[in-house]
Amino acid sequence: MAQKRIAAFSTDWNFEISYLVHKGMEDFLNENPDYNIFSFDCFAKLGETNNDIAEAEIFKLADMSAFDGVLIQGNQILDEPIRNGLVKRVKKAGIPIISLCYQIEGIPFINIDNYAAMKELTSHLIEHHHVTKLAFLTGYKESSEAQERLNGFMDSCYEHHLNVKDIQLLDGGWEYEHGKAAAEKLLKDWGHMPEALICANDDMAIGACETFQRAGIRIPEDIIVTGFDNIGDAMAYQPRLTTISRDYRNMAYTAMYELKNHIEGIHTDVEKPDHYAPIFSGSCGCHDNSRTEEELIRKRFFKMNRFTNNYSRAQEDMVSRMMDAGTYAEVLDILESYGDMFRVPQVICCSNRTGVEDTGDLGRITGYSDEIGILAYCGSRHIDHDENHSYGHFSKKEMLPASFVRPGKMYIFYPVHYREYSLGYMVFEGASPATEYNLLEGTLRFIESVYENMRQKYLLRELNESLNSLYVKDSLTGLYNRFGFEQYAKKTVDDIVRSGGKPAILFADMDDMKSINDDYGHEAGDIAIKTIGSLLQEVLSDTRSFVMRYGGDEFLAITDITGHNYRAKINHAVKKFDKTKKYPFHLSLSVGQVLINDLSIPLDEYVSEADSRMYEIKKKKKIMRKG
Repeated sequence: MAQKRIAAFSTDWNFEISYLVHKGMEDFLNENPDYNIFSFDCFAKLGETNNDIAEAEIFKLADMSAFDGVLIQGNQILDEPIRNGLVKRVKKAGIPIISLCYQIEGIPFINIDNYAAMKELTSHLIEHHHVTKLAFLTGYKESSEAQERLNGFMDSCYEHHLNVKDIQLLDGGWEYEHGKAAAEKLLKDWGHMPEALICANDDMAIGACETFQRAGIRIPEDIIVTGFDNIGDAMAYQPRLTTISRDYRNMAYTAMYELKNHIEGIHTDVEKPDHYAPIFSGSCGCHDNSRTEEELIRKRFFKMNRFTNNYSRAQEDMVSRMMDAGTYAEVLDILESYGDMFRVPQVICCSNRTGVEDTGDLGRITGYSDEIGILAYCGSRHIDHDENHSYGHFSKKEMLPASFVRPGKMYIFYPVHYREYSLGYMVFEGASPATEYNLLEGTLRFIESVYENMRQKYLLRELNESLNSLYVKDSLTGLYNRFGFEQYAKKTVDDIVRSGGKPAILFADMDDMKSINDDYGHEAGDIAIKTIGSLLQEVLSDTRSFVMRYGGDEFLAITDITGHNYRAKINHAVKKFDKTKKYPFHLSLSVGQVLINDLSIPLDEYVSEADSRMYEIKKKKKIMRKG
């Protein structure tokens, strides 16, 4: 049977929910090894900042035509245009789609009954705790889940005939800071303090609880606070948070089977349990059942503490070494050596670029290029790569080469970028514990900073090289100048000797340079000097040579004369060019040569000797012309 592929889309802004959903997908794959899941995940929220936009680029990577079905976790993807764009692309591809925790018109979805759950929780407070003054802290207005929970709250209040004046609605979101802000607002208006604050999720409820307690307000004695989702912090909080528990892992598992049925054309209904249960606990004044959860929390804390300590130490050491690295290849070597810290079988680092030794422009593009390169691999397999850490390249449409994909496995794609500029993406085989404990985002941010640090190093290196070139090069000819002689002349001699060659100095002086300047002007003289410089470079281009403009119309070269008569070659090149009659003036050169046979003698003495020999040749030319 051909391997089938499912694409999943989510964001990791609520790491506990995201991790549980991925574990539910893995549960499905354990029973269905003829499927693979490609999960495209990121840390974007509303897609309003450059960072969010770059994060969401990972969704565009997915080629819908490569999949048999798609799952969208709509309650995690808060940005409506992004969510709608995904749905549009799936419908265009004509493949089955299912939504998790978010109702999208015309698309099957798996979710709890948010309305019924919130209505049950609100009714409990009214009926069992005789609360008559309530405040409700909303979720994001764009979220259908937030609206359903608000409706459940309001209908419970109306059905219990509460006075509308005793009901407060507070604008929130989904985050801890929204709960803190709501509590601060209520504290300022103490005369209208409600008896209970019902929050649309646990993060906001905990933010409110901590703000109240810092102000000396007791929970639940002075005010009841409740949440929704039953995240780990809700269990561990004191007093234990009253909330709604929903089984994300089982919901994801159920959603996968629902999608499988659509893909395979099976019309048997998948059992869809309620997936939620109210937990009435300490923060509303009910029996604090934290003792029954104490062992679970203790085990979870021990597991988290051990993993986090080891992971943090490894990450700190990894990033420190990366920051000291001199090349991209070194950075990637270090990343591969720390791959075990992610606790997954494979981590594949994919890049927009085809090599890591690029210029400072590395990463300065948005989105993903048509060709993707694999630059790092963490796993048990040995995969050959070249010295620049290139494991090969593949088309963006592949997303991940088939050779890396094992049957029955999930591959999670995370974007790597710096601000709005995409660097590439990392692919994890399976859900890393680093995501369970909200550590992975920080690691990716560190890696991104390392890449930017390396880019800045390259830019600085290029700038220094440019400045150094200006410092050691002659502006007219591009040849080395006196400063260049000081830096590179001795090194050239040493290199020639080390390779078994015969180093020599050639000292050249243009003939009748004064006549060229007098008859045709100094601009013509500059052209003559540049031409001679180019001819010298051309003749000596196939050897390990140092060529400089010594000053005025004088030139110096250090080269290996083994098997060569460069004096003759230079003179031949000048005569050949002069015969082209490209310029109205004649070009001629006198060249003196001296072999460097004693490295203990300063180079300046050899230069003087070569200069003297050149001068003797020039005198002979003058005598011949007079004769």
